[in-house]
Amino acid sequence: MGANDEGALGGIGAFGAAGKKADCVTDFGGNDEVLKAVKTGSVYASVALQFQADMTQSFDTLVKMQADPKANGEVLIVPQKVTTANG
Repeated sequence: MGANDEGALGGIGAFGAAGKKADCVTDFGGNDEVLKAVKTGSVYASVALQFQADMTQSFDTLVKMQADPKANGEVLIVPQKVTTANG
């Protein structure tokens, strides 16, 4: 599991240099090179955090909280996009 694109791709490269194939690599990034590797099967899945959507939900939540400062805040989950070879 790579915490970022470089970690996942570096792991695949290290296995390749040792003459081995990594069976199941998952990535938390989602750049173009990793998405290509997902399509070819070198990377099992890529989970990309959706920063724009996260900033939008954070801003909207802060606006609501300002309108009612005594209300409990919401638990926010960072939106993600999961890409696998199957879709």
